[in-house]
Amino acid sequence: MTTTLKIDPAALTAIDVHVHLEAPKSDNAADAAAAKYFGDSGAARDGSALVEYYRSRRMACVLFTVDERLTGRPQMSNDAVLELAHANPDVVIPFVSLDPMRGPEAVREARRLVKAGARGLKLHPPLQQFAPNDPLAYPLYEVFAE
Repeated sequence: MTTTLKIDPAALTAIDVHVHLEAPKSDNAADAAAAKYFGDSGAARDGSALVEYYRSRRMACVLFTVDERLTGRPQMSNDAVLELAHANPDVVIPFVSLDPMRGPEAVREARRLVKAGARGLKLHPPLQQFAPNDPLAYPLYEVFAE
C-alpha cells in the first residue's frame, strides 16, 4: 500500500507541519504528566476526528508519531500513520518516526516505510536520547535523502 498524495496546495488555507497521531487517552502517569505540562484541549485523539478537523478547515497536515521509549506513554505505530494517509491522501502527509539508536533495524524499517509511502522522518533527539550529529544516525538519514 503506497500512498499517492492528492493534495491541491492552491485549494488549501494552510499546511500544519507538526501534528502528532496520539494513542487514545489512558489513565497512566505519563499521560497525566503530559496533560499537566501541555494542557488538555479536549480534542478527540482518533484519526477520523483529526482528518475531519483539517479537512473542514481546508488544511492538510504532516502527521507522525514519535518512536520513543523514555516517557512510557502509549505510542501509535508508523503503519497507523501510513494507513490514515492512504485513506485520506487529500489531507495527510505521512512522516514516520524511527529511533536512530535502533541501528540497522531502524534502517531496514525506514526502507520498508519509504516504500509504503512515508514522505519524511520525524526525530525527537531528547526523547530518543541521541545527538543529531551522532554518526549512528547517518545511515537512517541517508535512507530519507535518497
